[in-house]
Amino acid sequence: MQVSSPHESLPRSALTTEVVTASHEQPLRGVVIGLGHQGLKHAQTILAHPDAILAGAADPGEQAQALFGQSFPETSVPVSADVSSLLEALDEPPDFAVVAVTHDAYPDIIKELCHRGLPFLKEKPFARNLAEADELLGITSIAQYCYTATQRSHSQLERNMNKLLELAPEPTYFRYIYTLGRSAANIGWRSDLARAGGGSLLDMGYHVLARVYDWFGQPDSVQTVLGVHGKIAGSADAEDLVSLLLSYDSGLYGWVVLSPTSTQKEESFLISFPGTFVAGTANQAAHYTEHGHPVYTLGAAEEDLTASQLTHFLQKVRSGEGFAEDQQRQRAIMALIEKCYQSRPKR
Repeated sequence: MQVSSPHESLPRSALTTEVVTASHEQPLRGVVIGLGHQGLKHAQTILAHPDAILAGAADPGEQAQALFGQSFPETSVPVSADVSSLLEALDEPPDFAVVAVTHDAYPDIIKELCHRGLPFLKEKPFARNLAEADELLGITSIAQYCYTATQRSHSQLERNMNKLLELAPEPTYFRYIYTLGRSAANIGWRSDLARAGGGSLLDMGYHVLARVYDWFGQPDSVQTVLGVHGKIAGSADAEDLVSLLLSYDSGLYGWVVLSPTSTQKEESFLISFPGTFVAGTANQAAHYTEHGHPVYTLGAAEEDLTASQLTHFLQKVRSGEGFAEDQQRQRAIMALIEKCYQSRPKR
């Protein structure tokens, strides 16, 4: 089916929503590895989810362990310094794990969980670079156990954008701007190239480039400008500005700008079609006529994407079908990031 007129709206029946529901089986027991901001969020999500039970947690930091106890005072579960100690402390093996650690800590944890045959959901990025991604993909049975988190792929906006792009004419142009409201002093470990893999392009850009890949595919040409003169947190090489020009043989081209330092967090995108355009933010968007009149909305203002993502992951765990398709997608995103790095001018 094609949209017959550039002003014709996508049928409302094509717009979708996703609801978190309980299965009719016993809840699955899960552990959280890494108790920073994102790890605590995952722990809270597991505790509130009808199909999951929090069985334990792990983090090498004593402060992180203490904060976990303060955050969930009514939750009595083992808390250990590392994965091995935690799994040995449990009365019975868990059904899954959620991993949210610094980028450099993932490889060893991934290897151990695959060796133990424990399905796990890990935070993005899949790896710090394409070579590391290929090394991880060489782990026996990783396709059965490893699922990488990109919460936005579970949003109502993402589902409806994918449907729109199936039905609408070919887009002609897009732009995506993403800045974080951080000062140079509080970038933290993300300014450490060995731990973070580069900074803005890999860390912030993973969300954006995942969308670019999902919506438009792999670009045929990339031109990259990296700004590293801000010396974020004392690092001369951490990326304080990334500008990407992406082009496709179809004639589509787009512009992406990323920066971790700004007075406020801002995320916006625009996609131009013949006679119409879509403009939006992280989780909301609207389809407009060429004169700027809104036709319909494509997303929801309030969504618990962490819960939707966990629901999807638990369903995959129960099915036993593995995560090979997701890993192919993650490698393609890593390949796009690698292409961006390779296209930057030599200094």
